[in-house]
Amino acid sequence: MAQEYDKYRDSYYSQYPTDDKKYECRTGPFEGFFVGSVEFCKHVKFDDKDDRKDNRVENRTGIQGPAGPVGPSGTNQINSTNLYSVLGNTTFLSPPTPAIKNSIATCDVGDVVFEGGYQIFSSNLNSPPIVIYDGPLPDLASELPPVTLDSAYQVTIFGNDTSFRAFAYCLDNPPLR
Repeated sequence: MAQEYDKYRDSYYSQYPTDDKKYECRTGPFEGFFVGSVEFCKHVKFDDKDDRKDNRVENRTGIQGPAGPVGPSGTNQINSTNLYSVLGNTTFLSPPTPAIKNSIATCDVGDVVFEGGYQIFSSNLNSPPIVIYDGPLPDLASELPPVTLDSAYQVTIFGNDTSFRAFAYCLDNPPLR
């Protein structure tokens, strides 16, 4: 009442009959209100499901179906027993002409690269190499045997007088090594 929430209480609902709401309910859910029909004043109970007229579908449990196929068990932990490392080919960028070359570390068939990187063994400090790509193999390279995506790690470097190689940590999926 302090903030006048109840200011319009007396005028919010009509306290007098109108042409369309002539009946005042003395019982039922609209007790004390004027309604258009005495039918609104009846208190209807739904104790017996046969009295319901809304034709709701009952929640029933049907017959149990056959069991589905058993799925393969998978890896549920990542630890030193299901990770292994692989090294890519050592690649040389020979002087005097700069070139672009790759080194690729490939996991076993069915396994996935978890993490990877590259090592640069030597380079020309006056003309340092530029890493063009470093990550999971983005597509199938024509010079490689077919591998699935994310089962190899690639590094592509532009430069000269540089030697490098890729490495990868692979997640060993079943069948295990």
